[in-house]
Amino acid sequence: MLALAALAVPRLSRRPTAPPPRIPSPLQAAVLWLLAMVLVVAAGIVVAGVAALIALRTGLAPDRAIELLLDPMGSPLVTTPTWISISILASDLVLALLVWRFLRRHRLFLHEVCPLGVPSLRDLSGALLCVFGLAPLSRMLAELARRHLPHDVNNAETMVVALTRGISVGELCAVLLATALVPAVVEELLFRGVLTRGFLRSNLLAVCVPSAMFGLFHLEPTQAAGAFVLGVGFGIARLYTDSVLTSIACHLAYNAYELIDVYTGGQVGSTDLHLGRVALGLSLAAVGFGLMVVHPGQRLPRRERAR
Repeated sequence: MLALAALAVPRLSRRPTAPPPRIPSPLQAAVLWLLAMVLVVAAGIVVAGVAALIALRTGLAPDRAIELLLDPMGSPLVTTPTWISISILASDLVLALLVWRFLRRHRLFLHEVCPLGVPSLRDLSGALLCVFGLAPLSRMLAELARRHLPHDVNNAETMVVALTRGISVGELCAVLLATALVPAVVEELLFRGVLTRGFLRSNLLAVCVPSAMFGLFHLEPTQAAGAFVLGVGFGIARLYTDSVLTSIACHLAYNAYELIDVYTGGQVGSTDLHLGRVALGLSLAAVGFGLMVVHPGQRLPRRERAR
């Protein structure tokens, strides 16, 4: 939380707020993403180490503790809300620190790399339609990825079930904070804020490259496949409303919906591809895109041009 606060508070400086040079460059963005991947893996190792120490303190033999933590279906790291939430928070903490350090290193303000304008109701509605319209395609790609994985491997759906299974309303609120709100804020500041800025010479690159980075960032194959499609929606929302706040709102809404839907008894475990839903979803996404792009009597899509 301190890292999030550090990102939100402008850095004190006597220099004028004139727009800085185009930072990051595409190369800097790629290096920053690779560093983020390394730090996230390191954070996961640290969390696993802490879990192993706790297991040893309960009296488990070292080999049994390691076997338990490495079990892809029985490890508490992927089957209990507490440890899943801790893992996600640890990953987002290192990402927040990375963004903060990047801003400090290049003497930048947050708003200089992450446009933070409040979107209009029309823009926000269009962005939400676009993101949720892409959700069926995201699920279909995740299912196709799942079909090529061993059956004893945890995937995105089983982790969502683990997060919401047998918890109280109060615990659900804590899960939403740890796995919906914090990731939405931190990941969007990095992917749709800092990294997207490195590819703004082309709207196509500004949407697709950070989306691919966003997908690979999730590591688990089914999550990666689905996250790429959702990342496209978040990227479109960010570019065509000129605000990272829009993509944060969409990311939060989608994460929260998925968790609350499963918590309230929504269907899980379906292996159908639902092509009809994909077609309907893409139609809704097109409507949402139109709401963001077409403003009667005003300009066409707002685009940030490289200086």
